[in-house]
Amino acid sequence: MRAQRELNRAPQTARSSARDPAPASREGSISDTRSGSAVPQDASAARVLIVTDEMRVRQFAPACLHFAGYLTELARNSREALTSAERLRPDLLIIDASCLDKNGAALARELRRRYAADAPILFLADAHEASSATMGLTVGGDRYLAKPFCLDDLLTQVRALLRRTANPGQRPDTVLWFADIEVDDESLEVRRNGCALDLAPRERRILRYLLANAGRTVSRTEIVEHVWPYDHGGHRRVLDVHICNLRRKIEKDGPPLIQTVHGVGYRLQDPTHQPG
Repeated sequence: MRAQRELNRAPQTARSSARDPAPASREGSISDTRSGSAVPQDASAARVLIVTDEMRVRQFAPACLHFAGYLTELARNSREALTSAERLRPDLLIIDASCLDKNGAALARELRRRYAADAPILFLADAHEASSATMGLTVGGDRYLAKPFCLDDLLTQVRALLRRTANPGQRPDTVLWFADIEVDDESLEVRRNGCALDLAPRERRILRYLLANAGRTVSRTEIVEHVWPYDHGGHRRVLDVHICNLRRKIEKDGPPLIQTVHGVGYRLQDPTHQPG
């Protein structure tokens, strides 16, 4: 689908003050343990094992990470996860807390002990399973992401965890910035010209997506597909309301940043280069 094709279209003018560790190759394929696929040969890209039996997560999460340059493999249950981990030797584990045959915490313990001692773990869980995910964090899980999630949030978590692994003992710099505005993925803070802005979570995600794609026009449909959860069926006009609120907050004490491209969508513009 369109969102999957455009997940990693690189921005030309937005700047990140840190580099991600080698998601470099797109030669790797999305493999499923049912097919017995071999591990892709490009050993330079980070390897991610996703353990879930939920169809929607299996459909969207591997595609999101694959198009961002990571090598991914899927497993439906603990047995497949252990088999895949032995072959893949993953750099990152994504474990759905609702695995049917073994709870996520127990699986995390076993994977860490046998095949992935240094791999960070991202737990996925529904709201009513939050206690399971929290328990997982005590056995080595690094972060927890609530389902349903938007693909940008998943990618942000993956990049942050892999940066932390690549730079042990250092707090990863996760600031994305354009002109005089910046978004910190770690602290979730947003600043313009050094002043903190009070944005709602959805507004921050929209702004972050525009920052990541600064210099090009993004359609309303594209923004909705990336910023809202994967099972969201809302109307694009909801986005326009959020954009209106976002403009009111970030442009209150500064020149306009968000430009409307009529009939298409929105684009971030540098306020120092206004069209004459």
